[in-house]
Amino acid sequence: MINPTNSSIGAYFERLILRECVCGFTVFKPKRPRRRVSKTTKDPITGKGKVTWVIDPAKVVTRVKIPLEHPVMLTNVKKWFYDGKTGEAVIRSNNNEDIRILDPMDVFMFCLSDLNILYGHKIHVGAGNEYLEEGMLFQRAVERASERKKEMMEILGRIEKKKERDEAKKKKETYKEQQNVCSSRKGSIIRVRCSRDTTSDFIHI
Repeated sequence: MINPTNSSIGAYFERLILRECVCGFTVFKPKRPRRRVSKTTKDPITGKGKVTWVIDPAKVVTRVKIPLEHPVMLTNVKKWFYDGKTGEAVIRSNNNEDIRILDPMDVFMFCLSDLNILYGHKIHVGAGNEYLEEGMLFQRAVERASERKKEMMEILGRIEKKKERDEAKKKKETYKEQQNVCSSRKGSIIRVRCSRDTTSDFIHI
């Protein structure tokens, strides 16, 4: 039995697997084993090369792509709750307009102010905490996204301050160089040769 705890997500996965079995695995394509005959090891029964079946490792995602951040969307949130029938988190506004989220990672598309709103409302998980485990996946994702975005804002703030300090330092160094050039010019002597007299006059600037 795939879903011994009668979880809604498990039930959805069970239906998906059954559909894949009927349709020939169009979404989840299983790895086909390859037959390999050893040239050194002999099978004691047949006397031929030992046959082994090799299955290549599955290709998995090592880095989850974070969705792009959208501008402020949640201006009049009424509540948000977990829908046990679809396995989605539903954000409902005062106008009864719904935003549905299937993957908890999708909460990263909200900006920090929206995440604070979701964090303050706390997700509803049904009567008697029926979907507590499933709903907490989205609640923890909101907390994690909020923490990461705050850290990113702090990093960006430090980078901007460093740029401002570097620019101010560069301007100060440029000003000092200009002052040194001006002072060196004031102490220089320019020789002017008169056309009528062979003597030279020295003019200090």
